[in-house]
Amino acid sequence: MDFSLWRGDRALGRIDLRESPMDGQLSGVLVPAQDAHALQSLMQVILPTMPGGAAFQFPIEPDGVERTSPRTLPSRPSTVDLKPLSTREAQGVPPELRLRICDEGGVEQPTRLIMLRETRLSADATISMWGVAAELEDPRAG
Repeated sequence: MDFSLWRGDRALGRIDLRESPMDGQLSGVLVPAQDAHALQSLMQVILPTMPGGAAFQFPIEPDGVERTSPRTLPSRPSTVDLKPLSTREAQGVPPELRLRICDEGGVEQPTRLIMLRETRLSADATISMWGVAAELEDPRAG
């Protein structure tokens, strides 16, 4: 089955599916549409118990892949102070910015969380992602 990612009524690209880590999860690489603008790393959480199934968006840091350094996750405090939301914040992401996943027939798939994470590769990186090896060449060489 083919899936695509949308923001509002605009197609962002197709999802090249990978083996899902767990049942009920979809994992893949976004192949951007030709007219897609630059995408930022972010996470949208959909709360079906909120009126209209409100979605809330949070920025996330892009991944950096280096040959010499292992991946580390940023540390975050385990507790934070809660703050009241303004009326606008409580409404969540406006419909025109909300992410959604659709199947090949255009039917929106139910989701609770959508995460876009950019992976930045160093010029000399040799990586193996999802079992597919890729060697990058420095475009300045030659």
